[in-house]
Amino acid sequence: MKKEVLWTHGNVKGIRITLEAGEELGSHSAPGRVFIVCCRGEGVINLPDGEVHLSEGEVIDLKPGVPHSVRASEKLILYLTLFTQG
Repeated sequence: MKKEVLWTHGNVKGIRITLEAGEELGSHSAPGRVFIVCCRGEGVINLPDGEVHLSEGEVIDLKPGVPHSVRASEKLILYLTLFTQG
């Protein structure tokens, strides 16, 4: 897994996460609201209410503190906009 903070402006960050096929990002939560855009590939986000399948162009909006994990079915590139408290 590769995580890159692309930019920061006040309490907002732009982050790119790259997962190779079969790679998993274990359960975690974000301190603020996060918008996740699938830029490339396919994968699954596991949420408390079930699984959400991701493919290119799809967007997910998570509220602060929602536990989730991510698994890449193939090489997966996600772009996150994270709004932190502050």
